[in-house]
Amino acid sequence: VADSATEIAIPDKEYQDALKQWYSEKKEWTVKSDAFVSRDGFCDSCGLRLHSLDLSASEVKNFMAKIKTLALENTKGIQNNVERWNKFEEWLQRREKRLADRGAYDCVVDAANVAYYKQNYKGGRWRFQLIDVVLQQLEEKGLRWLLIIHGSHLRDRDCRTKKDIQLKEKWMKSGNMYVVPSGFNDDWFWLYATLRRGGHTFLVSNDIMRDHHFNFLSQRTFQRWRNRHQVGFGGRWDKRTEEAVGMYVLSHEKFSQRTQLEYDATIRDTERVVEGDYDGTKEPLIIHSPICTTDVVTTYQRGKQLKYTAEKPRIKDLKWLCCRKQV
Repeated sequence: VADSATEIAIPDKEYQDALKQWYSEKKEWTVKSDAFVSRDGFCDSCGLRLHSLDLSASEVKNFMAKIKTLALENTKGIQNNVERWNKFEEWLQRREKRLADRGAYDCVVDAANVAYYKQNYKGGRWRFQLIDVVLQQLEEKGLRWLLIIHGSHLRDRDCRTKKDIQLKEKWMKSGNMYVVPSGFNDDWFWLYATLRRGGHTFLVSNDIMRDHHFNFLSQRTFQRWRNRHQVGFGGRWDKRTEEAVGMYVLSHEKFSQRTQLEYDATIRDTERVVEGDYDGTKEPLIIHSPICTTDVVTTYQRGKQLKYTAEKPRIKDLKWLCCRKQV
């Protein structure tokens, strides 16, 4: 159970049925297969508050070191590549010190993923307007953002109109935008910035991160981090008016939408973060395993293009298997 909870976010039906049958046959266990977990993480079956599953401090440190290594390996032929990366780290440090009294940022925005949203049609292109709408959504939620944008998109090819130039200048003056230098892949920058900040900081992007360079990362660590720290966005793009309609950013949930184990049945309403892997030598007292009520879970497990962004079903589309030992 501990291994599967670590490896698999949302188990398939076969696993769920086996888990349900196993614990249903144990007299001291109570099993409910249609439990509901609220937005605050409370299970209506056992009353337990689900927790946030995150990486340990050592995992984060190793993850960041790996990203830096990969970023530099991919830019060996670029003059001063190490110096350029170090400038990025120094910029983050200065910004954090300057804003230490109120925190540096709550979320990191993948500019390229937002700007190309719904643009896969003839005439589609990079849209500064889409970035602006998403940033406004975050500000309305009271969230402080950091925008990671590649320098190539600030040139005439993509920065075409007077409004584009105004938005670019506004973001530059805000001090909340970092421009990725030429030759570098901006993916490493938004990943690193989100990891560095830690805590509840999240990435705003619909990128399913299937590019080959992500395969060099530890997939167990990477996917566990993504499940907790990536949120998507949605809406509609009107091709006729060239305007965004009904854009929204999904909420960053207070708990992890994946199988969870609890070894202490006395804990009830504490909001907690559990770091690292579960202890496979102990029997859990409470098990929560998500059951998706739509077909999203199938595409999720097969690793294909997903119906919902960021590979996480919406809370209303999830029921939970709750297995609880009577103590």
